[in-house]
Amino acid sequence: MELNGVQVEDTYCEAFEGIVSRLMVTLRDEQLIQYTAAQCSALPSIVVGRTEGGVERWVRGDETPDKNHGFI
Repeated sequence: MELNGVQVEDTYCEAFEGIVSRLMVTLRDEQLIQYTAAQCSALPSIVVGRTEGGVERWVRGDETPDKNHGFI
């Protein structure tokens, strides 16, 4: 199969039930944003086990309710 000019090998798909939450975390301190994002994405899979956590994207101050930078 070809998708947008890229050959895609159609071999495997996985689907499962789950609970999803999406959080926006904002902070004033850039270093604290980096530290917090690392902890939020590493801790769930280490402590809880069967979970996944990660940074979806970084957000600018003009995209957040409190005008601070952060991540989703």
